[in-house]
Amino acid sequence: MRPDLYNQAHTAASPAQSVRTAPGPFGQAVSLYKRHFGALVLIGALAIAPASLLEGGALHFAVPRLANHGDAPPPKAALPKSDTARAQQFGSSNTAPARPLEAIRATLPVLYQTFFGVFLLAIGAWLAFAAISSAIFAGEFSAAHAWGRAFRRIGPLVWTIALGGATIGLGSLCFLIPGAVMAVGLAFSVPAVMEERLSGAAALHRSWRLVRVCWPPVLGLLLLLAAFSAAASAASMLTPPGPLRLLIAAAIRVICWPLPLVGLALSYKATRARA
Repeated sequence: MRPDLYNQAHTAASPAQSVRTAPGPFGQAVSLYKRHFGALVLIGALAIAPASLLEGGALHFAVPRLANHGDAPPPKAALPKSDTARAQQFGSSNTAPARPLEAIRATLPVLYQTFFGVFLLAIGAWLAFAAISSAIFAGEFSAAHAWGRAFRRIGPLVWTIALGGATIGLGSLCFLIPGAVMAVGLAFSVPAVMEERLSGAAALHRSWRLVRVCWPPVLGLLLLLAAFSAAASAASMLTPPGPLRLLIAAAIRVICWPLPLVGLALSYKATRARA
């Protein structure tokens, strides 16, 4: 007989060692992202690239519109005035009153376009999340297979995305914090549609129940997704205005977004197994 089978120190150290070496959700996501980098980027690119290009185009047309709207006409040359006219001018108030309504009205076009751009990015992220999660759950990292599974659930998926987006949008109107809370709570609605065959309010409710027990890593992954998007926009602004900006932002999002999306899919899978 082997004496090490009865060695208490040996048998007691094994569970602790397995706990120490078990990677967390983010570590598992990084490992899976490295092993299937090309496939995951290709799967996500089919939704992320069009959404990013459309978002960049929306902002590209919004900023010049705001600049043209805000340009003031050049001042006219002042006519010579007599001393009496100058005295009357300085005696009266020559400062035009502030018009906050006009300032708000002038910024509405860019606000509309920004909201529409964020909405397009969210749609791209949700659709890419559906395809990536399908690939992870099936263990088949083929773009055709992943998007084939996603399109087979396109009806419930579109309805759930629309309902979740409306809920998050309404929450964002209340100083953004309720919208952020709803975004975290509904993060698992897409894999609930793909894996549990739920739809609409049932998928949102299922996501809310699952995220309650694992919201810190979900929040971290969503913040990482937002940071990648902001970094893509900032990097694109370093180049001259033109199509190159759109391509740079889209390329960065296509490469970086699959990582947090993989982490969300793995978090959902682990949380569902424990529930």
